[in-house]
Amino acid sequence: PLDNSLLATASGDGSVRLFDATSGGCVRTLTAAHDGAPVDSVAFSRNQRYLLTSARTGDTALWDVRAGAKLLSVHANGGRADAAVRGPCCAALSPDESLIMTPSSDKGSPVQLWCARTGRHAGRLVGHNSFVCHVACSQTSYAAATVSYDNRTRFWMDIEADQAGAKAAVSATVAHVRQLQQQQQQQQSQAPLQ
Repeated sequence: PLDNSLLATASGDGSVRLFDATSGGCVRTLTAAHDGAPVDSVAFSRNQRYLLTSARTGDTALWDVRAGAKLLSVHANGGRADAAVRGPCCAALSPDESLIMTPSSDKGSPVQLWCARTGRHAGRLVGHNSFVCHVACSQTSYAAATVSYDNRTRFWMDIEADQAGAKAAVSATVAHVRQLQQQQQQQQSQAPLQ
């Protein structure tokens, strides 16, 4: 089904399981999705036609949900199979299903862009000073958020393939975000009750 009726789980045993959201029954198991490496994340395309899976090895795979077939696999570190990502790997698929965005252990190019149709490297997002562990893509536009070990979350706008970087719309340190949240909580606690 392509109507948001599926759930997917990632597993440390290297498998990915698809469940019917209504009945809770397992409808498909992708065993050894990344050659047996622990699977860190799963993400459906908007219409659930495709599933993106990521492993700690830095591999990200795009699957045809209906057929249960791997369409392509990319490696987060520019194809260097010897370099695994540091910590969990969480990739994202653009809303039009044309780009895959993967975190990387390469400090110089922490987010890699890949063509989802060919697996060809299509660019990178540059701006973090350390390893990126999570990429989340907007479901309605070419915008994304990335989280890095440099304690920054970056928001990217107008992401396009074949570019050396992207416009960083906002960059905030985690500490600054926490400080703003604490200030807001203090203001709310001091506000008179109505």
